[in-house]
Amino acid sequence: ESALEEIGPPLRPYFQEVAGRIRLGDDPRTAVSDLQLHIPLETFRLFATSLAIHWEVGGSLATTLSTVGQTVRDRIELSRRVRAQGVESHASVAVVLAIAYVLAFLMWRTNPDRLEAFVRTGVGTTIVAGVIALQAIGLIWMSRLTRSAF
Repeated sequence: ESALEEIGPPLRPYFQEVAGRIRLGDDPRTAVSDLQLHIPLETFRLFATSLAIHWEVGGSLATTLSTVGQTVRDRIELSRRVRAQGVESHASVAVVLAIAYVLAFLMWRTNPDRLEAFVRTGVGTTIVAGVIALQAIGLIWMSRLTRSAF
């Protein structure tokens, strides 16, 4: 009931349904666990499980909810850190890829005849194609390594 006073619109109808079911005599654990089906979030599952355990065991609800809240905040902070490190890794990959093209551009600006002669040979063309292929493989590999499922 007190949660209904504080909560706003996307979750309010779900909590109203749970409160109504509890008022009509449904088991609170069942009502809250059914709510988990409507809100498929890991943090909400943690909240619902802690409420179900509290109804069964008893004790101080405030400390239980405080602990759950702290856990949720820690998970959010951790996911932000993981995302930030993912962005850092993507930026470093982009810089490493750009270095090869910047060096090629600088070589072309300082001595274009030499670079063009290198690229026109069979060995030069093979090396340039190999470098581009290895960069593509490295880019795909790094994107898979830095993908986060958290």
